[in-house]
Order: sequence, then structure tokens, then C-alpha cells
Amino acid sequence: MSKYVIGIDLGGTFIKAGIVDVKGRMVAKEKVDTCGPEGVDAVIRQIAKAASLVQKKAKVARKDILGVGIGAPGTINIAAGVVTFAPNLPGWRNIALCRKVQDALRIPTFLENDANAAAYGEKWVGVGQKVDSLVLFTLGTGIGGGVIINNEVLHGVNDAAAELGHMTVVIDGVKCGCGNRGCVEAYASVPGMVGRMKEAV
Repeated sequence: MSKYVIGIDLGGTFIKAGIVDVKGRMVAKEKVDTCGPEGVDAVIRQIAKAASLVQKKAKVARKDILGVGIGAPGTINIAAGVVTFAPNLPGWRNIALCRKVQDALRIPTFLENDANAAAYGEKWVGVGQKVDSLVLFTLGTGIGGGVIINNEVLHGVNDAAAELGHMTVVIDGVKCGCGNRGCVEAYASVPGMVGRMKEAV
């Protein structure tokens, strides 16, 4: 019997879910609103909803799902399954995301930084299959980066090796969602660019 994995991309605006077979072939995908301003529990419900929708769309039995992998924004503690801080999700500090989602779905759940997960996906089944090292940038509600060196994800200190969106580019610049000023994300993310455009007009 075929086995499958559900992948969840937790974004500041949308949650995207996909179900793939063990060779990485996409079977079905879904997208729901994140509902971040409604709080952590609302986001967990949306993750569970996205997973349920994609499972039904793929017509895959629960017993054939090996696990759920979540790519989450911000800084995370991979070993603990905890989102330490996600600037684009209000109130997200030290959230035990793996445990909460696993309790909701009753499926083994694993956590990775969203950009690292995307980089690994490109290495596994995408444009990075023929290279040993690569860098991937994510641009959206936030800005992130994933780095693979010699076929291994670079996690670095505190699992935050490529949090590129929070490098300071303008001293005492625009306030960022992380609390600092002048971060790349405050200028070059989608909300950052919209904010600069509104100021200009």
C-alpha cells in the first residue's frame, strides 16, 4: 500500500498544505487563511483544517499518512518542536507547535524553518537535485533564507542560520515586526514594500 506525507507551509497570511508520496510526487494541495490575528488556537485549527482538506482531496486514508511536516516562519527549536518567535504571527513566542498539531491530528508531526524546508524540497525533488549546496530565499509576508551545504541543511546556532530578513540594513530605520529597526524585512517583504509605496504616494 502506498504511503504519504502531509506538508504544511505556515505563512503569515496563508497556510498551504500538500500531500506527497514517498518519492515527493504531489498528489493534492490546498490553501486556507492563516487567521493569525485570531490567536494561536485559531491558527492550529486552520492547520488542522488544511490537513483535513488535502487528505480528503487526495482520497488518502489516515492510516496511510506517515507524518506531517510543518515549515514555520521565524526562529524555531527543531528538537523541541517549538516556534520560539514568529514576528508575522501575533503572540507567537515559545509555541509548542508540534505537540499542538499532533494532538489535533493524531499524526506524528515534525517542525522545520519554512525556508529550510523549501530549500530541502528543492534539493530533494526540485531544481537543486544535481548540486551539493544551494541558497534559497523566501519572499512574502516575511523574508527568509534556507542554506544547504554538502547536502545538509545549515541550521546554525539556535536553528537560525539563515534568518536573512532580520539583518539590519538601515541603522535606526523603519520598525520591523521583530521589534528591531531597519531590518531587510521591514523594507523588502510584501507588507514592507506596500508600506513604503503608501508613504511615497
